[in-house]
Amino acid sequence: VEHQERGLLAFIIRFGTQRTGEEEPMLWEIAMTELNEGSDIVFNNPLCARTFDALRALHAANQPLTDNFFTVTDDTELSSFVSDVLSRQYTLSDAWAKNDILVLTEAQNALEELTSIFNHLRRKKVELTIQDSLNRLADLGPDEDWEELLEYQMYLMEKRRELTEPLGTVVTNYTSVQTKQ
Repeated sequence: VEHQERGLLAFIIRFGTQRTGEEEPMLWEIAMTELNEGSDIVFNNPLCARTFDALRALHAANQPLTDNFFTVTDDTELSSFVSDVLSRQYTLSDAWAKNDILVLTEAQNALEELTSIFNHLRRKKVELTIQDSLNRLADLGPDEDWEELLEYQMYLMEKRRELTEPLGTVVTNYTSVQTKQ
């Protein structure tokens, strides 16, 4: 989960002030709307939690995100993370251009990337919740009521399926539950 959380933060740092169209909201505004309106995403990584709390406050106050929001900060951990994110540059091989193969840059594909990041983050959170639910099932005694927890487990598995279909992800993690006898 930490990888997806840091990936979302890195995306906002690199592309947050970009717009998908002239009259469209900035990508960070789309992300904040997603996080604020009915989202069940809670950040486990302390750096991400602090930064997204600050971004939520900025968004709630209808303040614009400026390019120096991330670079002018007293948070040394955030400064270090921002430095790493902004210094990573990937170059595409000249062979792609020579063969007339069009490859979208990260900036050209930003909205789709934001959607993908959110979907992967949600899928990972659901996976962790499923594992937690399986652990609770394992702790139930033979005389306890399993029905509610099994229904919840089925609900989570359906949510996982809904999230994996658009991503083209196949979940192969199989976990068995051993009951107390």
